[in-house]
This record gives sequence, C-alpha cells and structure tokens, in this order.
Amino acid sequence: PPGDRCRGDRSPDATVTSAVTPWERPGGHRRDLARLARLAFWMVVLLSPFRLRAILAAHDVPPVWHDYTDVRVFAVDLALATLLAAWGASLLADRRRPARIPAPIAAPGLVLLGLVWAGVPGSIAPPLSMAGALELTAFAGLAWYVATELRGPLDLAAPAAAMIVLQSVVALAQVALQGSVGLAVLGE
Repeated sequence: PPGDRCRGDRSPDATVTSAVTPWERPGGHRRDLARLARLAFWMVVLLSPFRLRAILAAHDVPPVWHDYTDVRVFAVDLALATLLAAWGASLLADRRRPARIPAPIAAPGLVLLGLVWAGVPGSIAPPLSMAGALELTAFAGLAWYVATELRGPLDLAAPAAAMIVLQSVVALAQVALQGSVGLAVLGE
C-alpha cells in the first residue's frame, strides 16, 4: 500500500522520505567544511578588535603589563583555530593543496617562524614563548588561507565592512552615552 513505504523510498508516491545528510550527498561534507572555514574567517575579522580573552597562566612580572606576561587565549584565537582546522579538513577531503606562496615571501616568513620556535626552549618563560610561537604560526596559517581561498579584494571587503559597521555602532553608542555601553565582557 502507498502509505506503507519504507523510510528510504524516494519514489514520487512515497509518503515518508528520509532527509539526506551532508555526509550522504556527494561532496556535501567538503562544501560544509569550506563553509565552516569561511564562517570562521568572518569571525576572525569580526572579533579582531575585541579583547575577549581567557587567561591560561598568569605571570605577574611588575612593572611589565600583565598582557605581555600572561599566557592567554583571545576569542579571535579560537575562531582562527576553527578556521585552520576546517580549512585543513576541507583540503584533505577535496584532495587539493593550498596555494604555493612565492619564495620571496615564503622564505623570510619560514625563517622568522623557525627563529621564533628555536627560541622557545632557551626562553626564560617557555610557556609564554610557546604561546607566542603558536599564535604567530596560526597567523601565518591565516595568511596562507587568504592566499589560497580568497579570490579577490571583495572576499575580504564584506567581513571587513561588517566589522567596521559593528565597531561604528559601538563607538557611536559610547559617544552618545559618554561611557561604556556594557560590552566590557567582550573587551570593549
């Protein structure tokens, strides 16, 4: 009988059909990973002006300001980690390689990264040095993502415009109130 169709039957007269998950449709998960990477890129740009952070290890070294000595993770760092993980997974799923960076740009960047990582073991504060090296490496990954995935200036213009609008709204509200608008938790 027509009302007794099995769940997977997609015939025109079927009364019950199952939804196709992204993992079942050809290339679906690859597109989803690329979309997640793009969303994370937007979040990196939007969160970049905010100082929302968690302190992982506090190192009070007066008279040096604590942000220079604490090991911390900013919200933008989490967005960047999501971006790099999703982008890496999408590259693997698509079996493609990231863009090749020209040697005059790549060589100094790799030398700088090598020097930063070489300094970690001999540092007077190895956890802080490692955190700095990880952050610099992640931002090098962001540059590689931009070189590989962004097709032109318009791909950067939209998230940058959204960040500018967001910052403008906050700034105008601060001027109107002559003080904070209550976004201290975000690092206003």
